[in-house]
Amino acid sequence: MNLNRSVSIAAIAILSGLFAESAMAQAAENNLVTFGVSYLSFNSSVGGLNSTGSNPAEAGAFNAINNSLGTTAAWAENTEQVTFSLLHMFTDHVAGEVVLGVPPTVHVALQIPGAGVAYQNTVPTQYPEGASSKPWTPTLFLKYLFNDPKDKFRPYLGIGASFATFKNVTVQNVTLLETLGGGGAQLSSSWNAVGTAGVIFNINDRWSVMASASYMPLKTTATFISGSGATTTSGVLKLDPTICNISAGYNF
Repeated sequence: MNLNRSVSIAAIAILSGLFAESAMAQAAENNLVTFGVSYLSFNSSVGGLNSTGSNPAEAGAFNAINNSLGTTAAWAENTEQVTFSLLHMFTDHVAGEVVLGVPPTVHVALQIPGAGVAYQNTVPTQYPEGASSKPWTPTLFLKYLFNDPKDKFRPYLGIGASFATFKNVTVQNVTLLETLGGGGAQLSSSWNAVGTAGVIFNINDRWSVMASASYMPLKTTATFISGSGATTTSGVLKLDPTICNISAGYNF
């Protein structure tokens, strides 16, 4: 074999390797790290409140207030969140992903119906920022990517689980909330299922952009502690966010 032919064969092999690499953005054993922004839209509600504690008289008075409140409406204000993720391809189509986000401050507005209670008028009373918290929701996904690794567009579906914890829980300093939660408030941690659908657009072998929509039926128990510390008032708060994300990714 002469030198020119050897050089030609080597050049063809190198170009073939480069082409194969550029055509296999999300192939088995590859990874994809992303940075993006999510928009969280909440579908919120709060259940009935119940008070218990070591002071029967205080708990009874609080339950009288709870029963008089009727249907209390609650809704979380929509917000944005910065996100990061790492996706690992187990095969050309099956992947696992961990998603982390910078916890946003979520404000929960309350509307308490008018019922002649001493703490309100006979018309609904609104507290635009009745409570707030910073939710942490790290999420693990199992995803199935359609099409082939060489394709520009790769739609996907995924299911996962998220463990939600809530930090910096505060309640607004208004009469009713101060009465029920003058000693503080907390939101319970919980595991929640997540479903997602999206698409990856491969710009080249290294860079991608992604868009997705996810839904999480998220609920937590809200607990208010009275100023005396003797009574706790609790109820189920549902947030149920729809999460729309757009991000940029690097394949390696």
